[in-house]
Formats: sequence, structure tokens, C-alpha cells
Amino acid sequence: MVEVRDSGQEIQEVGALEGGLRSMAASPDGEVLLLATGLARLLLMNQDWDLLYDISLGEQLDTSVSVFWSS
Repeated sequence: MVEVRDSGQEIQEVGALEGGLRSMAASPDGEVLLLATGLARLLLMNQDWDLLYDISLGEQLDTSVSVFWSS
């Protein structure tokens, strides 16, 4: 995963996801990011890339997955 700052001139590697990234969604206010990994985990991270929650979905994801925010 990389973070790109405003003008696109500053790029910083912020981490890697074992199993790859299957889907992601930002909260409506942009404060948190929800990631679904190929190892069937849901990760909730804040703007500083701190891990807030790590939830197992049970088995490896072999199909497409969608994550989204709902009010």
C-alpha cells in the first residue's frame, strides 16, 4: 500500500497486505478505511494507518467481495 499526498509529488509506502487487497471503502467522513484482504480478514484503519480492528471472516476469499458504508 502506498500513500500519495496532495500534488502526487510525495509517495510513501505505508505497508503491505498478506494475501492481497480484495476490496476497500473509505468512511463518508474520510476518517477510517475498511479493507478486505485475500486472507479473509476485514481491517479497519484510521488516517494514520493505525489498525483499529482486525476481524476474521473464517476462510480465504476466492470470490469477489464488496465493502461499503451504510447509514
